[in-house]
Amino acid sequence: MRTEFEKWIDETASFSSKGTVLIQEAVRCYKVNAYRGAYLFSYLAFKMTLKDRIITSSYLNNKAEWSKDIKALKGDKWESNLDHLIFKKQEGLDVFSLSDDLKTEWGYWRKKRNDCAHAKDEIFEYSEVESFWSFLKKYMIKFQVMGSEAYLNNVLIEHFKYHRTNQELDMHLGQLTTLDKEEIVKILIKLDKEITSYFKLREGIEELNGLNDFWLHIKDYSIKVGEAFFDFICRRDYLFFDRFNKGMPNLLPQVLEMNKSFVEKEIIEPIYKDCYYDNRLWYYTIELLKRLSPAETARFIDKITINVPATQPNELERSILKDYDYFESWKKRIFGGSLVGRTSEGTKYIGDYRNVLNIFIVLDNVEWDESIYKCLKNVLDWDDTRHGRIHNRSDYYRFIEFRSRLREENYSKKYEDCEKKYQTDL
Repeated sequence: MRTEFEKWIDETASFSSKGTVLIQEAVRCYKVNAYRGAYLFSYLAFKMTLKDRIITSSYLNNKAEWSKDIKALKGDKWESNLDHLIFKKQEGLDVFSLSDDLKTEWGYWRKKRNDCAHAKDEIFEYSEVESFWSFLKKYMIKFQVMGSEAYLNNVLIEHFKYHRTNQELDMHLGQLTTLDKEEIVKILIKLDKEITSYFKLREGIEELNGLNDFWLHIKDYSIKVGEAFFDFICRRDYLFFDRFNKGMPNLLPQVLEMNKSFVEKEIIEPIYKDCYYDNRLWYYTIELLKRLSPAETARFIDKITINVPATQPNELERSILKDYDYFESWKKRIFGGSLVGRTSEGTKYIGDYRNVLNIFIVLDNVEWDESIYKCLKNVLDWDDTRHGRIHNRSDYYRFIEFRSRLREENYSKKYEDCEKKYQTDL
């Protein structure tokens, strides 16, 4: 029966070819209860892999200051030379960029190896082998030339550039899962920057077609990597998030389940606040509304009725928005609050509202009542002799256009119907 450790070996390909032979022997010893041999072979497999990582590193082989150390690792005393390299503290020559805590822990396992090899009377149990294996599973990725972050970022970008298989990608992602979530997020941030730079240099390339698949595979690899991916795409603004959302089916619903506040605060609110001309606004609004409680819905609707968006929803979107009283809320704010055509201050027909022409989005989607009639009557009856001049030229032209559109057939008919019903003096 295959152990979890064997599955990890295959899934992550963490050992070099020589190291793999040794670790397989360690597993065989473990299965026949030869725990001392299992530990010694495991330890040697680990060190052999570290040695191979250093002597095959193209980065180190191109650095003159490393030539002496690499040569020493090819000799008979490579194990002691490797220990020297791991604990070397010369500035700029920390081969694995290990933390002091990890070096201390490695020192513990090195001492354990010496006890295992020389203290013959000491009983060596399976738990000590399994503890060392746990150390390998958790920290082996840290023992990469120049550090795990640089290594994984490099292999992932190389994978993307040269269209390697998903099986190979899975091996690297398996190594990624051994890191903390914050470390994974940092790698994804740097990876995205490198991919973005790559595309700037190669416009119109075919690789763009595979970019969404690449990120989608990363997102879906495991729960831990997926959580880091969602954290990564929710650390910036709407435009950054939307770049991923456009190419990944069901991404927004997943983010809403995990981080609803991000969608509300970093996407919906900024779009409404700045009144972006973005037809995806309605898509985001509706997806969020579907997942809010009644109390949250009322609060959210109140918060986003700041500026009327400049883009009309389609028929399906309009129907859904009506179910949530979106346009009714706008009606109360604009006409109930007299943002248009204040009766006591006729010249302030839009108050502080700068997007008066977009009010037609609301007029097109609500029943006209007395509050609307009174406000629009004030606008239609306005003249500068009775009510004073509109001094701001741009405000004046917006007002004229607004009033002209009210006289179009579809609006004038609604207004006439209201006039008959609510005939009154202002």
